[in-house]
Amino acid sequence: MRARSRPLASLAALRQAQSLVQAQRAAEAVPLFIAAAQDTALPAQVRVTACLEGAAAAEGVPPLPLLALVRQESGFQVRAGSAAGAMGLTQVIPETGRLIASALQTE
Repeated sequence: MRARSRPLASLAALRQAQSLVQAQRAAEAVPLFIAAAQDTALPAQVRVTACLEGAAAAEGVPPLPLLALVRQESGFQVRAGSAAGAMGLTQVIPETGRLIASALQTE
């Protein structure tokens, strides 16, 4: 049976990182998710998570489905790729990405 300590350790690291970023950026007018995404001292997964949570909040959607998708598809690896040609956090195939971008621009 697989131990569940790793997700809890990740959650603890995320909370610790959030506290550190909040303390460091308290006097600045930079949104927390941008500050965390730009702080290279933080682990990549924490930076990606902060960025996704901020984007979800800006769009008014719950972040957990997006985070679950990214975890499943790319494991939070920004430069992830597949044999089928899918790319990025959500593993979108370039042709599909162009269609989605085109549809979003017309709305």
